[in-house]
Amino acid sequence: MATEIEMKAHCSDPAAVERLLEARARFLGGYRREDSYFHGPLVDGERVDFRLRRQADGWLCTWKNKTISRGLEVNREREFELADGPAFLELVERLGCRIFVRKNKQGKAWRLGRLTVELSNVEGLGWFVEVELLLPAEEAPRAELESAEAEIRGVLSGLGLAEADIEPRPYTAMLLESGLGAP
Repeated sequence: MATEIEMKAHCSDPAAVERLLEARARFLGGYRREDSYFHGPLVDGERVDFRLRRQADGWLCTWKNKTISRGLEVNREREFELADGPAFLELVERLGCRIFVRKNKQGKAWRLGRLTVELSNVEGLGWFVEVELLLPAEEAPRAELESAEAEIRGVLSGLGLAEADIEPRPYTAMLLESGLGAP
């Protein structure tokens, strides 16, 4: 299990942000991701939700224990690759899991020091800059979280994004609230 620390911000000028990233960071490539989010079974009174992602290099299943504070999202994340995404989809649907939202996202990614920075267009929601740090440990010490938050906020600021641009809600909540992303 890894710990993912991330923050996203609305981006009104993606071309300007892309120019800054091209000048400051190492380009990793473009991507297109098609995500289906499922309600799984109840385990110890909590619903186990998970994501099935289709991307250029295959299928990925992910589930997270998520906390969000002041726009900073900290996820204890588990994921695995699937050799046969359609067969897995058939299995989880037969087990009673249901899709509650779909999300399509495309964009470009860069490496900036130890951070990954993505410039993403989320279908129906617009452009966002996402800054992420992935730590191999399941639990990140408080000092590491504070350091990561300062570093992430510094990158967003350096890309011309203001504190008011930071979006604390998960994409799934935004899609559901807007009536988009229905299965």
